[in-house]
Amino acid sequence: MSKQRRVAVNRLFVDDREIRPCAIEIVDGKVMGYYKLTEELPNTEWLGGTARIINGELVTDR
Repeated sequence: MSKQRRVAVNRLFVDDREIRPCAIEIVDGKVMGYYKLTEELPNTEWLGGTARIINGELVTDR
């Protein structure tokens, strides 16, 4: 059974793009998708701060 979670951050950097604020879908520790957060989503863990996606993994500033 895979472990899924959705988190949100104030700013996400991917390559040369910045997305504010951003929701990130993670399955078994790998980022499967991300998108601009436009409304409150159920079951979303708010991490806040700034994050980057590096080699398919989420790296936060915390």
